[in-house]
Amino acid sequence: MNHYFEVELQDKSQLYLFLLDLDFFKQINDEHGHGVGDQVLIEVATLLRVELPRGYVFRVGGEEFALFSAFANEEAALNTAEQIRARFENTTFDIDGLAINVTTSIGVAKFKSTNSLESFVNQADKQLYKAKQFGRNKVYCKFKQEHDREAVVA
Repeated sequence: MNHYFEVELQDKSQLYLFLLDLDFFKQINDEHGHGVGDQVLIEVATLLRVELPRGYVFRVGGEEFALFSAFANEEAALNTAEQIRARFENTTFDIDGLAINVTTSIGVAKFKSTNSLESFVNQADKQLYKAKQFGRNKVYCKFKQEHDREAVVA
C-alpha cells in the first residue's frame, strides 16, 4: 500500500480511501475457528475486488481493508461505498458448508493535497470509528468544502 500510494499513484486529485472493518469478526473466529475466519477473509477480498474493479484493495489489519479508487465526485464515491456495504449485508459466504454472514463498517476520506499516506488513513479511520459508534454496518464520511482564496490588496 505504501509503495502504491507513494510511487505508483501519480494523480491523487480525485482519490478516495475506503477503510473497512468487518463487524464482529472475532465471533466468527471464536465460533468456527481461525481456518473458517481465514476463508472468510479470502472471500471478502475477492468480493471487494469484484465490487471495485478499477481500484486497489489492501488488507491492513486482521479484519480491516483499505481501498483506493478515483471517483468523479463525492457522490460517486459514497454511492460505491454504500453499494459495497449493502453487498456484504446481502451476501452469505459458504465456507465448508457453513453459512457465514458478515457486515462491514466503512469510513470514507477524500485525498487532500496536504495528505501523507498516514494522515489520509487517519482521516478515514476517524470516519470508520464514527460508523462503528453509530451502530456498525454503516458508511460514514465528512467532506469539507475547502476553497482557496487569494487576498487581494488594493
